[in-house]
Amino acid sequence: MAQILILEKFPLKSFFLRRFSRIYPVLFAFSTVIFAASVAASCRGYKFNSLVGPLDYLAALTIWINYKIVYFGQAGALNHLWSISIEEHAYIILAALAAAFYRRRSIGWLIAALAIFALANGVVRQLGGEGWVLLRTDVRIAPLFLSFAIRLGPEWLRKAMGLVAPLLLVLAYVMAFSDVPPVWQLVVNSVLLSVAVNGLDYASAIFRMPFEGGVMRFVGVTSYSLYIWQQPFYTMHERVNPFILLFFAVAVAYGSYYVLEQPTRRYLNSKFSKVS
Repeated sequence: MAQILILEKFPLKSFFLRRFSRIYPVLFAFSTVIFAASVAASCRGYKFNSLVGPLDYLAALTIWINYKIVYFGQAGALNHLWSISIEEHAYIILAALAAAFYRRRSIGWLIAALAIFALANGVVRQLGGEGWVLLRTDVRIAPLFLSFAIRLGPEWLRKAMGLVAPLLLVLAYVMAFSDVPPVWQLVVNSVLLSVAVNGLDYASAIFRMPFEGGVMRFVGVTSYSLYIWQQPFYTMHERVNPFILLFFAVAVAYGSYYVLEQPTRRYLNSKFSKVS
């Protein structure tokens, strides 16, 4: 985002139109399928934890489902969309701040301060006994903002980060599976991952090689569809063999990418290019 908004000064209108074409068609299709299936199941008298209601559906389509979960309870098979909400909120805030400060590189200091505030906010809320703290945009934007700020820093600093990037990724992985309370995991891993990601381009070629292969690039391109469609299959993991579920989740995701995501993105981008 720092590269797009500050360094390249990519037009905001074009950015958000392209973002819409990338994210929304698949989000809309998935949410509608899940809601329709939930209505049909409810009419037949089925009661599953994965079923969703009208408020869940509306919150998913209007991209505030993270706060719906925080204040009104879980959203069944749409639960995982909380991270999309936070990501889009972060992009809107960053774009607004970039525009307000005329896309000056010095905005990095403000973004870093906001990242620190978000982490402090999470710690205070957690210590105060609040639930679902890590699903709040005003907490979870911290790593995105911190990474944004670091990218605007001097190149020599990112080169230095490249020397320790592999170690930091390992430490972040260990931290994620540790017994450390989640809010403190967020604090530590926000720093570890922000530094590692920004230093990745300057890390050794041997370390970068797995991330630059054809398989990894393909996974990266199709990861959004996989992220969207895997949740219904995951909710059945206690009743169905996980490997069978994984196979069908991947198959549906790849089908979604080639049949829905890629064609709709190309079509919408071609339309948007005429008005942007």
